[in-house]
Amino acid sequence: ECVWTTLESCATGAVPRVTGADRYSTAARLADSFPAGSPVFSATGQAFPDTLAGTPAAAAKHAAILLTAPGTLPPATTAARSKLAPSSITILGGTGAVSAAVATALSTYSSNVTRLSGSDRYATAAAIANSAFPAATGVFLGTGAGFADALTGGPVAGAAGQPLLLATVPCLPAATAAVVAADAPATVTLLGGTDVLG
Repeated sequence: ECVWTTLESCATGAVPRVTGADRYSTAARLADSFPAGSPVFSATGQAFPDTLAGTPAAAAKHAAILLTAPGTLPPATTAARSKLAPSSITILGGTGAVSAAVATALSTYSSNVTRLSGSDRYATAAAIANSAFPAATGVFLGTGAGFADALTGGPVAGAAGQPLLLATVPCLPAATAAVVAADAPATVTLLGGTDVLG
């Protein structure tokens, strides 16, 4: 309550709280702000990298992001998808993150279900970038080992029409380097200090 009370004292208007019983229901409540027929991105709620890379793509496409358990759709997520009746569902990550069974279940909510994935988090981010931003003039780069910097940078990247790629501290993984080389971006925005991106 301390955080909410402090923010309320600083704001000129109300400070609403969007919350649910868990991360899945909180994401579902956030999806309530999207109109019916909006596209939806689906990602695991058990790990962060695929969702980080998907945030700019979702922002650019005005898509909701709904979380799932790797092997089953949580009830809150199911209800949100039914209400949204999405025009498309894009799965972020491989079958280890979002299983084939979940993909099959998602097909009951939209006839247009696709998956963007790679051999690891870096290749998945590259696949998302290539799909959502095929001709980007800039890229954002965050660490694949943590979420804080990329979490705040993702919406900014999406607003700029640029992908968020992931890297390790010392170097660019091959999948990331391939996207950068192909796009030849005019700008590269690094998210975080030299301890996360050397």
